Amino acid sequence: MHLGSINGQLLSDSFSLIYNCYGWQQADQMSDGLLSMFYRSTNEAGGSFMFRPLAIASLCGDYVLWGEQAFAHKLIQLLWHIGNGVLLYVLLAKVVRCYQLDTRFAAVTACLFLLSHLTPEISVWVAGRFDALVQTFMFLCLYAYWSQKRIWALCFLTLALLSKESAMVIVPMLVSLSCFRHWGKPNGLMTISRESGLFIILLGLYLVYRWFIFGQTTQVYSQSGDLFERIMSHAITFPTFLRHTLLGAVDHLMLCGVYLVLMLGLYGYSFYRARQRQMLRLWLFVASGIVIILTALLTQVGPGESSGTGARLLYIVIPWQMALLSLPMLYETRRSYRFVMLGFLLVATWMHCLVLQQWIAASQISKKLVSQVPDMAQSVDQDNWSLLLVPDHIGPALLARNAQAAMVLPPFQKQVYLNSVVPFIWRDLELWRERVNTSFVQQFKTNSDQPNIQPLYAFCLSGQTGLVKQAISEDDFLSPQEWQSFWKKLINDHRCYH
Repeated sequence: MHLGSINGQLLSDSFSLIYNCYGWQQADQMSDGLLSMFYRSTNEAGGSFMFRPLAIASLCGDYVLWGEQAFAHKLIQLLWHIGNGVLLYVLLAKVVRCYQLDTRFAAVTACLFLLSHLTPEISVWVAGRFDALVQTFMFLCLYAYWSQKRIWALCFLTLALLSKESAMVIVPMLVSLSCFRHWGKPNGLMTISRESGLFIILLGLYLVYRWFIFGQTTQVYSQSGDLFERIMSHAITFPTFLRHTLLGAVDHLMLCGVYLVLMLGLYGYSFYRARQRQMLRLWLFVASGIVIILTALLTQVGPGESSGTGARLLYIVIPWQMALLSLPMLYETRRSYRFVMLGFLLVATWMHCLVLQQWIAASQISKKLVSQVPDMAQSVDQDNWSLLLVPDHIGPALLARNAQAAMVLPPFQKQVYLNSVVPFIWRDLELWRERVNTSFVQQFKTNSDQPNIQPLYAFCLSGQTGLVKQAISEDDFLSPQEWQSFWKKLINDHRCYH
């Protein structure tokens, strides 16, 4: 299913992340650059408060081994996702064996996790390493905690916190796990406090360190307002985010309806059977994991987009979502239920394929664009330059956002082509009309003493004829309307990126 993606090119922020590793290596500052990630934001240019040094180190380690080869980076990312599915199975199988329950529950849950239509954003997009890595250490931490190996659990929690901020949700999940195991027993509250106390302290130290670096503790993105203000402002738009994220990427209304009905029905049946079998506490424990993660997410995100900027945020909640609707597998012997579960798995797989195909299409377009850049540059003389329109996204799949310049620079090209070819996305269309002035053009047009102010050609990639080149006249710059009309006509006439 992923073969077309693995053979494609990198996408969006993946270019930027590998480009940064390349820059550190060229300047012989790899160790200094990685060390600096431990006391500053991963994305300072974006004004965010991201603290993800271990994930950056992981990506740079891949670059040292494989260079800019997209195949290797994408294969490792896919294997990482598959590895998380294996870890989920191992974790759940250990728990159900402890209670002598059916381990097929673990296998079904792991399959549903791997085949969720929300996972291609992680398994295909190398920039999803942050989420894949924190998921890995979350599973390892929970496994060690269940096995009463607190030192190992603390180590894995530390590694998770160094991978992505979402690791903070692990601590309340560990407290919930202790409550599930010891609530109602003699000295149960004392046992819960003793088991989870060190993890709460570690989380406190992490928050203090974030305050020391960023001047705040829980804010990740650069929106204003304290924690309470963010919760209140996002509460209204959060359902929109969930709707876009869960179903916006699948352009098949009937299939989405069937998926939604099956999912809600299985949730209801899971709750009903848990009450019948007096296993409601288990149901509530799994549900608490979903509530904890969604509550944490509520503090960070507002309304989502349909262009693939949200599925990765739900990556750590998918295992518990699938575990909740699969719980009757622990004790259910009715053939009708298992047929329904099989139907849900098939629907989920179909949706996974539909989303994955869009990521594959974006990967293939990105590959063609990068390979065509040298030919574009060769057709432009020294004093001139051209604009290349690159897609921001293909359906839910991010393509060139935050990475336009990296596509025409080493290590993805043999030499610097930014002097001749300047990629841009549609949202920057008017910006480039305004930038046509000598002072700005000379910032990137460094190979000419007297560069032309206006770009000479417009480029785009047609799915039918390949590379399209069209001259730009001065008249096309006269007004925003004429400028937009020029590009819309170019796209429509040649069906660029279709």
